[in-house]
Amino acid sequence: MSYNVFAYQVNAEKIKSIWGSNDMVFLDLLLSEYKEEVEEQLEWFELDIDTYKIHLKDIIKGKITNDDNNYIYGYIYELLCKKFGTMIESDEFMSYLEDVTESNHKAFIPIPKNDDWPEFYSIYFNELEDARQEFMNNKNEYAKADHYIEEVNKIFDSALKNKNDLVFFGY
Repeated sequence: MSYNVFAYQVNAEKIKSIWGSNDMVFLDLLLSEYKEEVEEQLEWFELDIDTYKIHLKDIIKGKITNDDNNYIYGYIYELLCKKFGTMIESDEFMSYLEDVTESNHKAFIPIPKNDDWPEFYSIYFNELEDARQEFMNNKNEYAKADHYIEEVNKIFDSALKNKNDLVFFGY
């Protein structure tokens, strides 16, 4: 079970464009733009910036070279979602992402599955209505609650209205 689930409406094509772009200028720009967040992650996970950069470079080069600390790819993926999208504000949202989706690891870029958090589940714009039904029709009791139905609709409606793709992150 996740403790918190966050939803981002994103441009999947922009995220995908980073994979294999070899744009090392982007590396510096992303690290600069999200400096405080990256520093918090480094402190929390007791990592150095070089380790973090290796993982970001892997994404930019389009080739995973490092199996150690593979959870870092998930955190970088969330940074890309922030860069190329916006978080959908939510009063209350489910904490049961893995109860709803068949996988808790689905990204727009081929990053490795991590052994821990973050969980992430990405949905292309043309798959949003089918995914909404998956969220609405899950068999758990909480899926019948009004607040759950309202939040799912709010998130999916926002992405549809803005013609965006959707990514959920569970922590």
